[in-house]
Amino acid sequence: MQKRAAKRRPLIVESRVDVFKRLLLGWITDANILLHGVEHKLFRQLLAFLDDQFVNEVLPTSGNTVRRWILQEFEEHTRMLKDEMNKALSNVHTSFDMWTSPNGIAILSVIAYYVDIAGRPQFRLISLEKLSSSHGGENQAILMAKLIQKYGLEKKIGFFTADNADPCDTCIRALLKMLNPRASPTGLEGLEGERRIRCVGHILNLSAKAFLEGDSSDIFDSHIAEKD
Repeated sequence: MQKRAAKRRPLIVESRVDVFKRLLLGWITDANILLHGVEHKLFRQLLAFLDDQFVNEVLPTSGNTVRRWILQEFEEHTRMLKDEMNKALSNVHTSFDMWTSPNGIAILSVIAYYVDIAGRPQFRLISLEKLSSSHGGENQAILMAKLIQKYGLEKKIGFFTADNADPCDTCIRALLKMLNPRASPTGLEGLEGERRIRCVGHILNLSAKAFLEGDSSDIFDSHIAEKD
């Protein structure tokens, strides 16, 4: 029985310190806790009540340490994700969309889709980039190009899915030009036709709005307001 149990043990066992660090960072990031929350006297007293010696040895005394740990974890996961995507059996396809936060910050979200080395379909959020300048397609393309370069996907990038909107067309057109600087205008037009996918959900949304609103959205909005 002991031999069988020994075979089931993982090759790499997390130490108690590693588990504590992982759970602490998970709680802080998932629950949106302030970084300096670890400095709070009552929080430290609560954990010390459970194991005073362990807490004194491993619990950070400063939020700056927590910030450094989070950045280290982020960099490590980014490295692992880059390695996984570059070893993918398929090309890496992307979808992207612009979003404006309640406080007016423009953010470009990018999701990658691929088949990993084990043959399993995967999708990963690979970026939530702040757009500091114009929301135009050219600026979105610059961010997308930097992201592709960051993950080393120049030779593996596949299709692009985005809303059926002019800025998205401009973005993909500009991005393909950056990735294929020697391509002719005709060649770029062909690439755009082959690799640009329009979001079906967005098309259905536009169709439904056009059907409901007709020629005047103001009349439709006022009618809804009266119903409310």
